[in-house]
Amino acid sequence: PHSRFTVLDTRSLAVTRRIALRGDYGVDALSPRGDVLYLIHHIVGSGGTRYQVQAYDLGAGRLLPGVIADKRQAGWVMAGSPVARATSPGGRWVYTLYQQQDNYPFVHALDTSSRTAVCVGLPVDWTKPWVSTAHLALVGGKLRIEANGGRTRVLVDTRTFAVITP
Repeated sequence: PHSRFTVLDTRSLAVTRRIALRGDYGVDALSPRGDVLYLIHHIVGSGGTRYQVQAYDLGAGRLLPGVIADKRQAGWVMAGSPVARATSPGGRWVYTLYQQQDNYPFVHALDTSSRTAVCVGLPVDWTKPWVSTAHLALVGGKLRIEANGGRTRVLVDTRTFAVITP
């Protein structure tokens, strides 16, 4: 398949660019300066659950080489379905909670300024029904993973990425 995107000027809503890419892509995030578009590239044959994050340079009009992944975890296969998202003030960090079938959930923390990512595995039973309806909130340097009317289930320190279970 092919993916097509239209980029608009946020003030005038005029079309500034049209992007056509070979493959199945979706929009993930935009850098704070608006110069890099982050795309989710869905891997063919994975049933839509395996993906890679790629950066698209809007000024140059091209995909940047490589993928945005947690370099500390070379064996990590990014797979799952997004459940919830939170963005830091200013848009530098984008946190997405993913649920995986037959495996624990994780948070994909994307630094949209430095084009890096951190994946944080959560020590949570993936079969719990609240995982698929969880919400994310950024409060005081912590990413709160909430369920059941705001009950905090897990905290992630946004500086160290340490996981805290209350």
